[in-house]
Order: sequence, then structure tokens, then C-alpha cells
Amino acid sequence: MSVTGSASAGRPGSRAVVPVSVLVADRWWAPLGGLALVGAVFFTMPIWMPALGFLSVEDGVTVTLYTMLALGMVLVLGYCGQLMLATNALFGVGAYGLAILALHQGLNPWAGMAVSAVAAGAGAALIGVMVFRLTGHLLGLVTLAIGYIAFIVFETSPLTGGASGIGVGPSLSIGGAVFSGGENSFFYVCTVAALISLVVARNLVVSRTGRALRAVEANEAAAASAGVNATHYKVVAFVTGAIIASVAGSLYANYVGVVGASSFTILVTVEVLLMAVVGGLRSIWGAPFGVLGVVVFQAALQTYGPDVVHINSSYFTTIGFGVVLILVLLLLPGGLASIGDGLARMIASWSPEANAANRRISTESHAVALQAALGEPSTGAVAGVSAVAPVAPGITSDVEGEADPDPPCLLEAVGVTCRFEGLTALDGASLELQAGEVVGLIGPNGAGKTTFFNCLSGHVQPSSGVVRLGGTDVTGMAPYRIARHGLARTFQNIELFPDMSVLENVMVGAHLSAHAGALSAIFRLPGHWRDERVLAQRAEHALERVGMERYAARAAGTLPYGQQRRVEIARALAAQPHVLLLDEPAAGLSASEAQELVELVRALASESLGIVMVEHNMRALMDVADRVTVLDSGRQLLTALPDEVRKDETVIASYLGTSHLDLSRASVRGAGARPEGATSVPEEGA
Repeated sequence: MSVTGSASAGRPGSRAVVPVSVLVADRWWAPLGGLALVGAVFFTMPIWMPALGFLSVEDGVTVTLYTMLALGMVLVLGYCGQLMLATNALFGVGAYGLAILALHQGLNPWAGMAVSAVAAGAGAALIGVMVFRLTGHLLGLVTLAIGYIAFIVFETSPLTGGASGIGVGPSLSIGGAVFSGGENSFFYVCTVAALISLVVARNLVVSRTGRALRAVEANEAAAASAGVNATHYKVVAFVTGAIIASVAGSLYANYVGVVGASSFTILVTVEVLLMAVVGGLRSIWGAPFGVLGVVVFQAALQTYGPDVVHINSSYFTTIGFGVVLILVLLLLPGGLASIGDGLARMIASWSPEANAANRRISTESHAVALQAALGEPSTGAVAGVSAVAPVAPGITSDVEGEADPDPPCLLEAVGVTCRFEGLTALDGASLELQAGEVVGLIGPNGAGKTTFFNCLSGHVQPSSGVVRLGGTDVTGMAPYRIARHGLARTFQNIELFPDMSVLENVMVGAHLSAHAGALSAIFRLPGHWRDERVLAQRAEHALERVGMERYAARAAGTLPYGQQRRVEIARALAAQPHVLLLDEPAAGLSASEAQELVELVRALASESLGIVMVEHNMRALMDVADRVTVLDSGRQLLTALPDEVRKDETVIASYLGTSHLDLSRASVRGAGARPEGATSVPEEGA
């Protein structure tokens, strides 16, 4: 774990060990290979599908439209981890919206499609705000009920034509070109819409918004500590998927001519879920091939199945679907996309250049590489990122670098109490933290240390007491809001995003340093690129401080425990907080690494950062702490200087052990020698 000054990351000519895969991750040409492959398969479907003998262009239209529906499922379930089962409702809104607007309002079909998409997006936002308070199977059941209610409305409402359905009106057209169902020209319209949807989804997930989505899916508590508003990003994913699904519904309505409720049953949602799983829930590019595979398999079963096994074709198809799902889950948990990933790794392994890059590449920083990719001049520094660590509110510095004689109070906790169903985990604990100060928090297991951290960071709402950050009352605030006030933390049990790279993990930590939203990411506006450079440089700087820059491209979950601990610290530092809560940061570190941690903490404190540190490694804690607060059974025993804590008989008896009480008394008597049977203070842990 290296300790470097704050200015090191921003100097021109600064070098960082960054693998090639990271450098090219966000270049504009990165998705062209996948888009070209999907486009080649889709645009040639009118040729090769009829040649198979059991498929037609109509099946090609189904593939394109269901690809759009599957993308919505991938965004919400795959990247955000939310089981939303109302796809049929969103699909139906687009179809009925187009038909109703054309029939009753006389709108142009393109305008009807746009209005329906906006309505679907607004409805999804409203539903998302309400239902995303739920998780897991409860969320799935509620959204499944929404899908069922929508089907009942479609089937019974006079506005939708009831069971008889409703006519759509004029076909889509551009100038003199008319795109109607049954013609290849309409198939190509659907194909273009599917490819645009792929680009939209891909751009969203490979961005600041996408990292937030993946962080929420992996560990919502850790994401919130980085300032990620989980509900907001869940809604963003749902709204994006809803708009895509609505457009697919409008295209479907224009294709069939008459919209009926039988096309929007719950079975649609089940089929889309199956297609997304087959393609790979965590793969944008896997979705079209999952849809294609299921459609081809279904058509083959319906055509040839009854001749092979004498079972009613509808039942045979259902059985076949079940078999496919079981086989995919058992043999390819990552879906068809995992095959593509494996092939890509195999091809990469054949390249000597790639092997050399994977071993170690010394190149310019990620930010400079992105500037070069965009054709921008490389300055070695990124606009908007200061080479000097941020100064806490109210702190002034002079030319001589003298300390503020009266440093401001960054964090103040007064009488914080926390009860869980009658159990008092924390009872009236208080703490005060000044800028540039390190406060240690010690106590036996179960003393309430982590509960105190959770109350300070917003993960647990205290039963009573007050928590202030920079003079602002943040008691009971959500963790992401507290993070915006300048507090970052690590966790007792490491809470990384294991499937994300080390660099991406730390870029999530810097989430609040950028502001580009979903639209900027989707359309690749200048704000997106600017923010990516800012986040990349801050992440690299943080990784350099903990000596982990060479592992930037590694998946965080593949690192040893001690290195994962460093990455977690780097993620907290990337937020450039004013208050840093470290929960057992030396756990899993060797003696030399623990000493490097002490040096890092000292360096951070010298930059006016306030640090509260829970640690069982007493040598490390006592070496760095300015004051130490002791908890026992949720109660605060005392707050004092480290030397005073070492000698306090109450602390020794409750935490360090009675043998240390004998040792302390012997020291006071001036015995000069350790009493027989006494042991040393647990310098390496308690």
C-alpha cells in the first residue's frame, strides 16, 4: 500500500498501469462489432429464414420486436436486479395507445407512437416510485399483478374495443413510402428500431448511470454509501425499458392492423423472461440471440415435434420451453452471452500483444487515453479535477501551511441511541471530530461500534440523538444524501461489487464527482465524456494511493481479501470526502501493510480529512489516533488520549483483559517488570 501526495495524480506525464481492455472500454467504436454482427443476422433474416422451411418473415418481425422487449428485461432485471413482471402491460400500452390515438384523435402514426412512449415512460416512473420500495419476490408478485390488471383492462374496456379489439388506422409512412404489415419494408423498419434500442441500452449500461445500476444490483448499501440514489436509478432503468417496450407495441399494432387483448397476456412476460435468460441477463448483445434462439426453437418444435413425439403441439411446445430453460440454467448460467465471452477470451489469449498487456502495461492514464480516442489534445490533467485534495468546509490554508488554530467540527454525534425490538445496541454514544483529526473507536465484539457507524452514515436510523455533518443535521437521512454532505465509509465485511472491475468499483465511489445523466449517456453528449474522464482520473488517483493501480482491470471479486480491503478504501477515498469512516481497515493486512495503512491515514489527516476508525489492531490504532472512544455493551465508557486509554483500569478490565489490569497496576507501582502470568496489550488484535 503506497502513500503518495495528493498532487501526484494530476501532474502532466503521470503514468499508470492500466490494461488495454480498460483503455478502450468507452471508445465510440467499441460496440460496432456487436452491432455489425446483430445487424448482419437480422437484415438477412428474410433470406435465410424461409430457406429453413419452417420460418417466415413474420417470425423475423417477432424476433425484432421481442428483442426490444427482452432489452427492457435485461436492463431492469439483469443490470438492476429488480424482478419486474409487467412487460405485457407496457407492450400493450404502446399498441393500444397508437390505435386509440389514431382512431379518436386522428394522430399521425409516428406521433401516436411518440405519445404512447411518453405515456408508458410516465406510467413506469409513477409505478417505479411506488413499487421499488419492495424487493425480491414481493416486487415480482406486485408487478405480475399489475400486468394481469392491465390485461383485464385491455380485454374489458370499451376504449380498447373489449374482446373484439380495435383497429389501428393508417400505416406508418415516410413521404410516399408506406410501411405496412406483411411487407419486407416493414420488417426493415422493425430491424432498425431493434438496433437503435440495442445502442440505447448499451450506451446506458456503459456509463456512469450503468455503473450505478450494476452497483445497486450487486450491493445496494455500498452503492448508497457512494452517493447512489438506488430508487432513482431503478426508475431510470424501468422507464428506459418501458419506452422501448412501448415502441415495440406500437410497431406490433401497425403490423397486425387490429389490436386484441389476447396478444398481451401474462404469457408474453414469461416468454420475454425466458428469452432474456437464454441470451444472458447481464448481456445487451446476448438479448437478440436469446430471442432468436427461442423463436427458432419454438417454430421447430411446432413443425417437427408432433411427428417425432405424438403429443399435442401446444403442450409439446410448453414442455420444450421448460426443457430449454432448465438446460440453460444448468449448462449456461450466463446464457448464450457466456459463449461469446469465452470465445473473446480465447481469441485474446492467442495474441502475444494481449498477453503482454495483461501482464503489465505502462501507459498514459485512462483519462488521457480517452482524450486521445476522442481526438482531443492530451494535457495530462482533467478539467474539473483538482490535483490537491479538497479542503473541508470552513478550513483556510496559508502559504506557510500552518494549521488552523481553531479547526471546525466536521462531525458531531450527541446521545445517539439505537434500539432493535427492545434490544439496546447503542445507548447515548457521543463523538466529536475535527478537521485533520483521527478518532479511534474500540470495544469488544458486540459493543456497538458498527451500529454507531451505521447511525452516522444513515444505514440505521437512531432511536434518539443527533448527528451533524459540518453543522447540518443529518439524523435519519438516507445514506446517499449523507454521502452528498461529505461522508464516506468502508464496511466491517467487505462490500465490493465483485463482478465489476477494480477501476469501475472505485469510479462508483467517485459517483458524486460527476453529474451527467441517462440522456447524456444514451446520446453520448459531451457531458458524458467529460464526466468519464473526471471519474477515471479520480479513481486512478485513489488506486495509486493504496497501491492497487496495477489491478485496475481485474474483477474485484477475484482479488485476495487484503487487496479487496484496499480497493474498498480506495472507493471511499475517490469520493473525496470530508469525513471518512473506516471499519476495521487493517483486517486481513500483514504487519507491514498495517503500518502502510497507518501512514496513509496520517497523510489523509494532514490534508484536513476527519477520520473515525474502528480497529482491533491496537498497535495500528494507537499509533495514528488523536483520541480514542471506548464502547462496551452499547455504552460509552470514555473518550481520551491513547495513552490515557491504555492505562484506564475500566477499559483494561472490560476490553483488554484482567491480566492487563495487573500489568497496568504494576507499572504504576514502578515495579519495572511484568508480573508473572501477565500478557502484553493485544497490539495485533483483540
